[in-house]
Amino acid sequence: PAGTVNIVLTGCGLATYDATHVLRELRPNLGTFDLYKLLRNLPQTVAENMPLETAEDFKKRLEDAGCTVELK
Repeated sequence: PAGTVNIVLTGCGLATYDATHVLRELRPNLGTFDLYKLLRNLPQTVAENMPLETAEDFKKRLEDAGCTVELK
């Protein structure tokens, strides 16, 4: 859809606690182990077809948590 992007996690620091919290909000359907795997196997598309504004908010929060993120 127009005006939507995918959030792609391209890197994450060693302290994944904060990143896991943000991802849990983004993907409430995933368990802790699955979220942990997302942070270990990069790059990883963590959300698809998100409204740009929402995606930019999550991008900033993931970057604040020590991750590198691309919007595609």
